[in-house]
Amino acid sequence: MHGLRRMVCLVDGEHYIPVTKAALDTLDSLEHNEVVAVIFIGGTEKLRETSDKAVQVKLGRPVHFGADHHKIPYDLIGEIIEQYNADVVMDLSDEPIVDYSKRFKIATIILEQGINYEGPDFKFYPISEHDVLQKPSLKILGTGKRIGKTAVSAYAARIIDKKEYNPCIVAMGRGGPTEPEIVRGDLIELTPEYLMEQSNKGVHAASDHWEDALMSRILTIGCRRCGGGMVGDVFITNMKKGAQLANEVETEFVIIEGSGAAIPPIKTDKHIVLVGANQPLINIEKFFGPFRIKKADLVVITMCEMPMASPEKVEGIEKFIKIINPGAMVISTVFRPTGSSCGFCWNRRASCSRCFASFTRNATWFAKSGVCASNPRRRVDWWKRCWRPRLRRIRIATCRADGPAISIISGAPKPSNFTSNTTRRGTSPSASPAT
Repeated sequence: MHGLRRMVCLVDGEHYIPVTKAALDTLDSLEHNEVVAVIFIGGTEKLRETSDKAVQVKLGRPVHFGADHHKIPYDLIGEIIEQYNADVVMDLSDEPIVDYSKRFKIATIILEQGINYEGPDFKFYPISEHDVLQKPSLKILGTGKRIGKTAVSAYAARIIDKKEYNPCIVAMGRGGPTEPEIVRGDLIELTPEYLMEQSNKGVHAASDHWEDALMSRILTIGCRRCGGGMVGDVFITNMKKGAQLANEVETEFVIIEGSGAAIPPIKTDKHIVLVGANQPLINIEKFFGPFRIKKADLVVITMCEMPMASPEKVEGIEKFIKIINPGAMVISTVFRPTGSSCGFCWNRRASCSRCFASFTRNATWFAKSGVCASNPRRRVDWWKRCWRPRLRRIRIATCRADGPAISIISGAPKPSNFTSNTTRRGTSPSASPAT
């Protein structure tokens, strides 16, 4: 530890003042700590005096109170951190003043300031961010897994590419390469044979950067990561190298794509945050869901339809986002495959509801069966169950081309229409937030 940690302490009135002072003195006695301020966050049961001056004299340190001694002054916490240029917040409070939900709310405020939040048996660290990109950039992250990050990332890439900003995608996945890997989706014919050839060489040919290359047909860079913390940091990743590689390739815009609920450790100009309407509300509104949502310039709510989410649930999510991040644009969406004809039966409609329902049923069976895309016998089973035997070329792509789908999806040369995001009202969202 180099130098002193400037520490702000949270205390309550459920402890006697002499006990609280003893804890503060203990922290101050550690050679790397300096308690610079104290914030009183509620409770008066064991306080004889509640004036700032009286408590400050007894504790021997600057003490700050909120307007209501019975409520946690959340806004004050952020203000005091900035005022004292604190390095860490130590929580010396306890039930009934705080509970698990309130502590996560406090943690969100503190971590937004980029400092540690610590207590007797816990430590939360702010996410790591490497400031290495030299090009305009945006980051796509989510409040959970399987909510459409890859679909939205590819869609955003196609919009930006259409505007001639020449983007690339840097994605991290749990099956990514040892060293960052470039896939020239703009040049390579990504046929089933080519993907299987890569898979047979030991390459994870369904990793996110391969999916992005297939769905957007632009240059992508694949990275790996392992582990995902509660706040969103990862244990190991080579994404910093991937971002540095993005500086060197012949592109003009960089999209940094997250993995699951993990947040890419790369600093970007803007943030798109995905919220799955199919997720339990507690994961969106509590814990570190708000931490992610507050980072957003644009929030895309996905799967806004039955049976994933009721209209009332979607409306509630929209209202919650507007409360905690009023400056963010919010777009509620559903996913639909698009194309000039049905990819299942060649019906001259964008999608044939009968075929699509059948595909969805069988795809759900496949997902629940837990079979592995690398198993040739299972791949054949997937083909027989989910695709008509006479179908030779697939002209539409599903919203997420995961493992088995990547293995069989065709490589028609640069189709003009892939999966799109549509608003609940049926119109395409504006491209301006992404660009």
